Amino acid sequence: MEHLLFLQNQIQTYPWGSRFWIPHMLRLPTPSDTPMAELWMGAHPKAPSLAVTKAQGPVPLTKLIEENPEWYVGKELAKEGATFPFLFKLLAAEQPLSIQVHPSKAQAEEGFARENQEGIPLDAANRNYKDDNHKPEIIAALSPFRALCGFRWEEEITTLFSWLEMPPLLPAIKALQERKSYTAFLQALFTISPETVQDILRELHTRTLPSLTQKVPAYQKEWETVQSFINLYPRDITVLAPLYLNLIDLEAGQALFLPSGILHAYVHGFGVELMANSDNVLRGGLTTKHMDPRELLRILENRPYDPPLLSPSPARDQKGSLLFYPSKAKEFRLGLVTGNLNNTELPAGLPLIICVVDGTMELKSDKERLVLHQGESAFVAATAQEPNVTGTGKAFFAMPNREFL
Repeated sequence: MEHLLFLQNQIQTYPWGSRFWIPHMLRLPTPSDTPMAELWMGAHPKAPSLAVTKAQGPVPLTKLIEENPEWYVGKELAKEGATFPFLFKLLAAEQPLSIQVHPSKAQAEEGFARENQEGIPLDAANRNYKDDNHKPEIIAALSPFRALCGFRWEEEITTLFSWLEMPPLLPAIKALQERKSYTAFLQALFTISPETVQDILRELHTRTLPSLTQKVPAYQKEWETVQSFINLYPRDITVLAPLYLNLIDLEAGQALFLPSGILHAYVHGFGVELMANSDNVLRGGLTTKHMDPRELLRILENRPYDPPLLSPSPARDQKGSLLFYPSKAKEFRLGLVTGNLNNTELPAGLPLIICVVDGTMELKSDKERLVLHQGESAFVAATAQEPNVTGTGKAFFAMPNREFL
């Protein structure tokens, strides 16, 4: 059996995707015929990568791990009964993703069991919990990347909404001020009648927002983002999310960590995303998919959250030029190698997926070698001896978080 396996990955063609970023990364013609939103690397049952073996050709990574867990994921993870703890992605958002939140582990276990008991099929459109796992995640920008993440402080939300001068929004602000509850605030927004929502957004779009761009330039990005959301969803009150969620602009290389329970949405950009191996998403707006505002309100963190911007730094427990982003999740750790590399050692003893995003790199372990070009990826088994890379460019790699093992 091999330790190094070239991966053939599946692409998700969601409507919000881009016809340029992923095709360009894969060295395919641009623009593509359909929007390419995500490229999945890993062993998620919905779209597992195919690992190219010498004996059998392409084989689902899920199958290889199930048949030889200790070889591929190592004794530590095999003892826990784990198959593969994370899902690694390229994500390209030309249009905004839904306003969403991910459950905690306990919430996911309870919700999954409840929906099973209710007899809701796993593939049903109204199914919230597709598995019993939580879904913390990190996104590292490959381009300028805009996101909404976490509630602003009460005072700032109150000020921003006051500038809108929209009486139908006052009950939501009153709920926030008097009850000190973001849940009550959102509940008040969600219960505004569709006719009133349409009237509010029409007025904002035609008069208020163009005026505020001039009057309050400090929040120009917020006004313009709301305006762009109204163009896409003229009947959705969550287009106001940039006024109650933090608007974050990442530069290439910066990252954002999203714990469970934090309301968020990716707005625009290209990045590398790493998460626990789950597909649990509770949506509240900016989408035509199934939404469950009641369940979303039940599981979200009812507090302000000011997300730190993360940069990679050398790890004390590793030699060489490996860089790591901070991670509070036991399922994953995101790393980076960049520049002129000469037998730069990768972490050993745990399963790893590496994806080259620029240049060409040679991946080696003992007598095995793989050459990876831009957009190509490989799986490194936990039993690989002294895996290392040589070449010029940049590659991200994903692995379990050793600090929790």
